[in-house]
Amino acid sequence: MAKTNRVHASARMKVHNPMRHEDVRQRMSQALRAIGHRPVKRGGNGRPPTIPEGMLYLLLKDEGYVLNAAVRTGLGRGSGYPNHYKPDLAHLGLKISIEADGNTHNGKRKVLDAKKDRFLAGLGWTTLRFTNDEIVSDPVRVWETIASITSRLRAFTPTSPT
Repeated sequence: MAKTNRVHASARMKVHNPMRHEDVRQRMSQALRAIGHRPVKRGGNGRPPTIPEGMLYLLLKDEGYVLNAAVRTGLGRGSGYPNHYKPDLAHLGLKISIEADGNTHNGKRKVLDAKKDRFLAGLGWTTLRFTNDEIVSDPVRVWETIASITSRLRAFTPTSPT
């Protein structure tokens, strides 16, 4: 029954879905604007980097680091892990993950961060964590720490041509 529903219900939904009609979408947009609806502002995906993340990116972008690169876990739903992790900054060739931790990285968040770090370590990643205060107050020391790890890993890890 489920297979039949997927085939036929899907086709029916595509044909009868009111949001496929431009006039309906326009009316919906107007109604949402009229009531003052706005998407919920949250951190994470789709949000620009924080000031400390931006500082790190400016220091490291020429070294091959990218913001929020997705690292697939290869695990599905119900595994207790997300489909992918997104380090604040990552060097994909050297498998270096850099995290800028703000005030919210305590308690339960700290436990989730440790789980993420262990998982990435199992994939051969090196994770460096710095507090936002460290990054803002002493960016030179943070950069030196990252440069030291990067140069050490460059000596032993072949980088990907992509």
